[in-house]
Amino acid sequence: MPEKSKLARRNTTPAHDPDLSGAELREDEENESDAPLLKANWTATLIAGGLAGGASRTCVAPLERVKILFQVQGISAGQNTPRHQGVWASLRELVQRDGVRGLWRGNGLNCVRVVPSSAIQFGAYSLYKRVLFDADDSTHLAPSQLLVAGGLAG
Repeated sequence: MPEKSKLARRNTTPAHDPDLSGAELREDEENESDAPLLKANWTATLIAGGLAGGASRTCVAPLERVKILFQVQGISAGQNTPRHQGVWASLRELVQRDGVRGLWRGNGLNCVRVVPSSAIQFGAYSLYKRVLFDADDSTHLAPSQLLVAGGLAG
């Protein structure tokens, strides 16, 4: 008779199974299948960071060009009155002299410098969020955590 009660007890499963070995096995299986996904995510993150850096530099290129004109005129003006007195006047003069494309002169070289740097910083930011705070792309982090990850990424 005691054997029957043991058999009956073995066949019944509790509502809450405290054995976590099945969950651990499933987690390991997911990690193996997610390896190509993480690699694709890393590549996508680097590409997104590079594109964002290049786009931001391209958007501000006309203002960068004017800034450089202001910096250089102090060196070359000597005793003469500075040629470039305001942002709008300088932009208008650049367009008249070099055309609209002249506003972006030198932007290609600037992008060659900025795109890899932005890609690495964006990728490092994503990596630090994942490693330090065990966060994926859908996890909401506190501002202090975002500050730490961003500060470490550069």
